[in-house]
Amino acid sequence: RLTGVVLAPSDARVVVVRSTAAGLIRTEDGGRTWTAANGDLAGDDLAVRSVAVHPGDSRILLRAGGRGAGGGRLWKSADGGKRWTALPFEGDFDGAGPSALCGEVVAFDLRDPRTIYVGCESKGFWRSADGGATWKRLGLAGERITAVTVWPWERHYPAPARGRTHLCVTTCPDRWMALLGRGDPTVATAATASRGYILADDGQSLSVADERDDTGLYNV
Repeated sequence: RLTGVVLAPSDARVVVVRSTAAGLIRTEDGGRTWTAANGDLAGDDLAVRSVAVHPGDSRILLRAGGRGAGGGRLWKSADGGKRWTALPFEGDFDGAGPSALCGEVVAFDLRDPRTIYVGCESKGFWRSADGGATWKRLGLAGERITAVTVWPWERHYPAPARGRTHLCVTTCPDRWMALLGRGDPTVATAATASRGYILADDGQSLSVADERDDTGLYNV
């Protein structure tokens, strides 16, 4: 099953589609032709939870894959998905269960693409400032992150952006995930409320913008 579609910010002809068991497929001609973008990856790495395309170079990709309780891995490609290198990241991702139908949880910073943000099933929200070589957890351990979106404020609203990165992170507890029609999540989390977080201090910390226990937050 195909579970997500991501357009390249720098070239509208480049589109990457993720799936439950077939990894990534990619087009460079607006959808007329498609090719697999998995290199030598196999097994659980073909259960792709999220994909991100570099904002300035559509050949550079990030992908998070795995099947929940078995953990997961984060990969980077510099040639459009022909070859992949594993990044030193200890997270958990579910590309086969209900989380795969939620938003993307891997994102490049739009101002400085060396900065990468990653959200996990239960292991928190992370930031790398060096292209994925090292990582710092900014919090949210024990919460299922369902979407990470970097807002292009500096492009459309430069005055309120004030030269800083702004992003939103959504989370969803276990009890609302089954409503997506893919059964219960394989990773249990302790959270009982859905939350929306914002980051507006150039990538240093998160603050709660919305919290509710009557629904799940699946995307931004």
